[in-house]
Amino acid sequence: MKANYHRENWTLFQSLLLQSALIDSAVIPTVLEIIESYKYKGYNMELDKLSLFVHSVLNEHIELNNDYEMIWALSFANKFMICIDENTTKKLTKYENSLVNILVMILNDKNLIYPTVDFSDYKRFIVNNDLYDENWMFLYECCINNWLEKDSTILNNDRFFKQLLQHSITFISPNYSKVKMEVKDIICSRCIKKYSLDANSELLSLLEDVISEYQINLDEDFKEIIRTTLQTQIEQIERTVEEMSSEKTVETEEEMSSEKTVETEEEMSSEKTVETEEEMLSEETVETEEMLSEETVETEEMLSEETVETEEEMLSEETVETEEEMLSEETVETEEEMLSEETVETEEEMLSEETVETEEEMLLEETVETEEMLSEETVNTEEEMSLEENARELSSWSRLFLLSKIDNKRISSFVEEEY
Repeated sequence: MKANYHRENWTLFQSLLLQSALIDSAVIPTVLEIIESYKYKGYNMELDKLSLFVHSVLNEHIELNNDYEMIWALSFANKFMICIDENTTKKLTKYENSLVNILVMILNDKNLIYPTVDFSDYKRFIVNNDLYDENWMFLYECCINNWLEKDSTILNNDRFFKQLLQHSITFISPNYSKVKMEVKDIICSRCIKKYSLDANSELLSLLEDVISEYQINLDEDFKEIIRTTLQTQIEQIERTVEEMSSEKTVETEEEMSSEKTVETEEEMSSEKTVETEEEMLSEETVETEEMLSEETVETEEMLSEETVETEEEMLSEETVETEEEMLSEETVETEEEMLSEETVETEEEMLSEETVETEEEMLLEETVETEEMLSEETVNTEEEMSLEENARELSSWSRLFLLSKIDNKRISSFVEEEY
């Protein structure tokens, strides 16, 4: 969340920021951005407090070998052009870390290091010109910046580092600032907005108006950078406008030409269509006449064929009918004969069956009667036999009586048979 503080409170606010950075070194980058942003807003920078902050951080963390805090403190000194005193400079020249060593050499180029500095230890770190040891980055930056009697010949002997040199690769950009880039973008956007309202105004006057309006404090070098970037952006805008206008003119010309071509094509097509339609009509009339003549001939042929077919069909139907009648009569006669024969046969069968049944019944009755007669005779004979045996045993007078009785039975049986 962005906030603006009154100028009379800036001194107190700056002291609180620096004190918080001393307590917690993790906030040093944020504190650096805040103070730098207020610098471009025209607030007064108390360089004594900033110098005290930088030296206290360096002296404290050199003894602890804390590279992070030392790198940010040196970057702080580079942004605000803070000179390093003799005692701190001696400590820094004995410290072995590639990023710290590079930042010290950058400060030395800007005359922010104590003048009588001795870089013998730095030379000892890279004496072997080894691009693959722990100090390779420091050696590379010394070669591209001609520090400590080193030049680019060392890099040209290595295929990989030669490519980095050809593409102007550097690992530290001392003049880069995130806040500075944001300020530049804001100023350029405001200037372009004003230029769009009045294209005849000069760039320098626009730039000065924006700087005075927002009370931005910029050095001359930074103003020149902004002016060049602004010039390039305006040229790009004008170029795009010209391209768009040229594209529009081309489009309009193409549209006009396309419309003309369409009209001519339509006229040509209409004429062609009329001609083709007339040709088609004439051809169609001829074809239709030919078709009609052919159809009449075909119809006549069809009629003649149909008459012949109808006559043949009539004849065939008559013959079929006569044949069917003949067949039907014959079938009726045959059926009647068959029926008469069947009736005769059935009657004969019925009579034969009846006679057979009657004969069987008569035979059954006779056999039954004979069986009854035989059974009665057997019974009579058995009785007679028993009576004779009994008569033998009886007395004479009883025998006579029994014999007379037997004779009576015989007489009676004979009489029954006669009847």
